[in-house]
Amino acid sequence: MANLLHLKASRTQVLNTFPTRDFGKDGDIVISRITGRGVYLCTKAGNSWYVANKLEELRNVGKASLKGLKVDNLEIKDIPNAQSNTDKFIVSDNGKIKYRSSKEVIDDLSIPIDDITYKQAYCSLEQYSTKWECESNGGTWYYSDNDSHDSISSTAENQLLTIGQSIGTMDAEPTLLYDGSTLEIKRNTYFDENWHTSAQTNLLKLSYDSSNNAIFDVDSSGDLTLDVVGDIILDANGKQINFASNGITMAVVDLHASVFKLMHSTDQGDYFNIAVGAAGVTTISTVDADAAVGHLTLAPDGDLVLDPASQKILINATDALYFDGGTHTSIRESSDDTLSFYVGGTNLVDMIEAATNQVNINSSELSIDAAKKLFFDGGGLGNTYITESSADILDVYVGGDKMLALDEANDKITSNATNHVVGLADGTEFSATNSAYAGMILGYTDIGLDEGHTNLSLTTSFVVPTDEFSVSFVAPPSGNVLIEFHIQHGAGSSGIGQLHAGLSTANATSGYAQLEDFHEKIFADLAGRTDIIVVNGSYTLTGLTAGTSYERWIGFKTLSTTGTPFIQWGGNSAGRYPDFIMKAIALPATITT
Repeated sequence: MANLLHLKASRTQVLNTFPTRDFGKDGDIVISRITGRGVYLCTKAGNSWYVANKLEELRNVGKASLKGLKVDNLEIKDIPNAQSNTDKFIVSDNGKIKYRSSKEVIDDLSIPIDDITYKQAYCSLEQYSTKWECESNGGTWYYSDNDSHDSISSTAENQLLTIGQSIGTMDAEPTLLYDGSTLEIKRNTYFDENWHTSAQTNLLKLSYDSSNNAIFDVDSSGDLTLDVVGDIILDANGKQINFASNGITMAVVDLHASVFKLMHSTDQGDYFNIAVGAAGVTTISTVDADAAVGHLTLAPDGDLVLDPASQKILINATDALYFDGGTHTSIRESSDDTLSFYVGGTNLVDMIEAATNQVNINSSELSIDAAKKLFFDGGGLGNTYITESSADILDVYVGGDKMLALDEANDKITSNATNHVVGLADGTEFSATNSAYAGMILGYTDIGLDEGHTNLSLTTSFVVPTDEFSVSFVAPPSGNVLIEFHIQHGAGSSGIGQLHAGLSTANATSGYAQLEDFHEKIFADLAGRTDIIVVNGSYTLTGLTAGTSYERWIGFKTLSTTGTPFIQWGGNSAGRYPDFIMKAIALPATITT
């Protein structure tokens, strides 16, 4: 086994590094001499090497040198004063002893030593002007830049909080004072730039937690701002909240009477009042102490909406609703159940509810704009009305159908009714049922009136004498029309000529076109030579479309042309022939066939 003494048989081994784990055996002792670090005594136990502290030379006995020292508890005794400005302060950095410079220590304290502003010195006991006299007599010596620096005495007993009043040689004035009855918070114009960038007017902050607080702010004008995160609740157990200006009450919330009262700024006898009664019944009123001109004006920057749940807006009886500022134009209940409209002070309209309801237009003409409608069945959604469809034409609509047109421009009256029930005597209809138009001449043709006389020799085929031998008409509501004609017929020299006549749908130019075979009839059969007669004939047309325009022509023929039978008409002098006449006459809806 190696040992520390020098023996012939054994010598302690000296290494230039620390031994490795696999070097030596338990109980071996070696010396490690490591350049730049020192000399260490090492021993192996339990297959691990252990080392003692660094060995010192004999000449340095009592002056141990350690590169790193770690202890659970460290006590240092008899530290001498440096006796000079070494600019070093011992500090602990997570358990390690280090130093900080004086500038670093000042920065750590967050004290604006470089920006100290010196203030005027004061004693809380005002009769003393020196710090020694002040403090000797129980006063507090402090500094302020405000000559009228205290509204509450800043004696020591009143100072609840003094910011920096004695930190080294830096002083500040008291900012939180209490004299036994009044608490004063003073604005500090000297601020810490680590907290703020300017002097603050937020003098009081009441916090429930980091998120919920209330801040009281007083500005240079003495204005108070209360800024709260939540709601502001005023709980007056005396049931009255007063708002005053310079000691004069200007507004009152009376929680007992449920009244809000707002007074005028110069005459508190003039006021506005809101009173709330049982069931929410609310009265808004004004009071003029000197007269009765406490008017109430509603002037919204938008619509004025009245939307009561009862759907009733009430105006007391005989009170008027004015539309011209209260002078001449109004609506009022002039008497019970009579609503009157006044314009310019004149009663123009009365609406009366009585045994016989009525609307009276007084001293006025009733005018409706052109093309507008006067309804008789409930207003603009109805379909029975009178309107001027165009200039000087008045139309009457019933059930959406135009029944009557009064045309002054053309001086005519047009009726569009399907059934013209107008033939009445003492309320009894004497005309054909629903056919008062029956017998009306719908069309009339007269050929040869004051014209040169002419004749036409008959042939055995139907011929329309000229394009004029027709009648034009519009079918009546019944669709039934009577066609009549009038013509003079001559038998010719043989006396055997017959006269046949038939209705045509085409004129002379186009040629005769049979309307119906049963409308081709024999109207004369003469036996005497050179006989001449006037023939009157007629046809009944049915199934026509009411309101449709028609034109029907007439053609003539004979069965034998022996003796040259003929027809003749017209004359513009005495002793000539009768005119050819053809007419259409309206028949009633019901005819017997």
